[in-house]
Amino acid sequence: MVAPCRPGPLLMVEDSLLKILVLDEDSDMRALVSEWLCAAGYVAVPRASVGLAAEPDVGLIVADIPTMSAPTVAQQPRLDSLYPLVPRIGLSVQLRRSLPGPSELARSLGLRRLL
Repeated sequence: MVAPCRPGPLLMVEDSLLKILVLDEDSDMRALVSEWLCAAGYVAVPRASVGLAAEPDVGLIVADIPTMSAPTVAQQPRLDSLYPLVPRIGLSVQLRRSLPGPSELARSLGLRRLL
């Protein structure tokens, strides 16, 4: 299911909208992040978990990482397998406030950035 979007500025990638997979077990947070992304002109694909098959044409993954033992962290091997070249951004209110891309923690999670 792709999140319904309100009109907003559009970010085109090779003549199509950037599709962002939003992974969060919390349905309210998943809906909120998806709404923000849609309002900014992206196509949000909200999911509670990675799933068994890759969502076609995903250009970015935004994943909730509440703790290092969280299900999203446990799903990293599946993310690596289904989306090997897709950059990832992790969202967390419990881990460090913000880590630069080259941090060990971000790299260990396969993330470009942890916010």
